[in-house]
Amino acid sequence: MHNGEATYRKRLEYAETDCTLLFKFKGDTLTVVEAENDCQCGFGHNVYLDDTFLRATSEIPLHYTTISNDKVYFSQWKEDEQSDERSYPKINSRFTDYFPDLTLGQEHERGQLIPSEIAEEFLTDLLNTENEANQKFYAVGKITGYRGMDLFIYDIEEELKDEDTYDNHMDGLRYVLFYQQDGSPCLTFDSEYEDQGLIRATYCLASHYYGEGGEASFRSYFDTDTTLISHRHISESESATGFQTPRVSDEEFRWNITLSDTEGLKREVLEITKLEFSSPFYDRNYLLQQDWNTVEDKGFNGRYPTKTNKWWLDIDEYRRADISFYIERIDGELFPIFETTGDDRVVIDRYIVGKPHDTPNTDTNYDTPETLKCPVIIKTSDGDLKFLPGQRVLSE
Repeated sequence: MHNGEATYRKRLEYAETDCTLLFKFKGDTLTVVEAENDCQCGFGHNVYLDDTFLRATSEIPLHYTTISNDKVYFSQWKEDEQSDERSYPKINSRFTDYFPDLTLGQEHERGQLIPSEIAEEFLTDLLNTENEANQKFYAVGKITGYRGMDLFIYDIEEELKDEDTYDNHMDGLRYVLFYQQDGSPCLTFDSEYEDQGLIRATYCLASHYYGEGGEASFRSYFDTDTTLISHRHISESESATGFQTPRVSDEEFRWNITLSDTEGLKREVLEITKLEFSSPFYDRNYLLQQDWNTVEDKGFNGRYPTKTNKWWLDIDEYRRADISFYIERIDGELFPIFETTGDDRVVIDRYIVGKPHDTPNTDTNYDTPETLKCPVIIKTSDGDLKFLPGQRVLSE
C-alpha cells in the first residue's frame, strides 16, 4: 500500500485477462474498483466487487464467520503456518552432498539416485502416490547464493499406471527446490493448494505431457549467468474442431525466479527469443482436400475455428500476441485468415492465405509485450508469415 492506495493483479487459471482490483482508503471508507471492463476475477456472471465500503469498527477482529456460520480464528492461521514450517526439516550434508555444483551454460544431466531413506526424510511432501508407483528422486545439481537462496535441482522418475488409457500423463519431471541459506526451506502460498496454507516452494524446470489433448514438452537449463533458458513445444488438438487437427507452437525464452514475502514464488520472463506457430489449418491445400463446403453454416461455426470461434495465438500462458486465426468461406471457398487486433479488439491488419493482402483502414494501435524480442513466425502454405513487435502488419 502506498499513499492509501493498493493494487491487486493476478491472472487466474483459464482467464483471458488479468484480474485487476484497485483499492483506495480514505478516512473510514474503502473504495474498490475493477480496473478494466473485461477483467476476469472469477466472481461469476455479472458479479462485480466495485463498491465503497464503510468501516464499522477499528477493533482488530479475532475471527471471521463463514457462509456456513462457522467461526475461523486468525490465531489458528498463525499456528498452522508455524506447524507447516516445523514440518519441513532443515537440510544438512546428508542431503546436500548428493547434489554436485551445477554445470552452467549447457543442458543439465541427471545425477545419482537419492536413496529412499534420504528422500523420505527430506522430500516427504513431494512424494505423489495418487496414480504413480515406484517414485524415485535423482539429484541433478545445486546453485548456492542464487538471489539469496540455495537451489537444488532434482528429477522425478515414476512408473505410470494405466498407460494404455486416454488419461493425461506426465513424465520427464524436473523441479527446483528453494532453501534459505541457513538450511530452512522457502515457503510460499499456492492458490491450487490453498487448503494447505504455506507449502514448500518448488518450480517445474522440465516436463513431458501426453494424453487425449495432445502432447507438450518443456525443458530448461541455467545459463552461465544463472538465467534460465527454456524451450516449450506444444502439439495440441483443438477440442472445438471435433477431430484431431493439431496446432503446434515452439517457444524459447529467458527468465529468472524470485521469491518475495508478499508475492511468493514468481517467474520473471526477461525475453522471448523464438515464437513459431503451425497447423494443417494454415495450409490452404489441406482445406481444399476436405469436403467442408457442404457443411451448413450452423455446423461449420460449431465445429471449426471461425470468425465467431477464433483461435488466439498465445505467447505463453499469461500473454497473447494479439493475433487470432479463423477459417472463412469467401465466394464459396475456404481460406485461412490471420488478424492482428488492438486493445479494443479492432482489427488492425488481416492476412488471407491464398489471396491478396488486405489492410483495413484503421489508425488503431496495439500494445506488444516488452519481453517479445523476436518476430512471431506463422508457417502457412504462402510461406512464413511474420508479425514484428512494434509494427502494425502481418507480412510475408
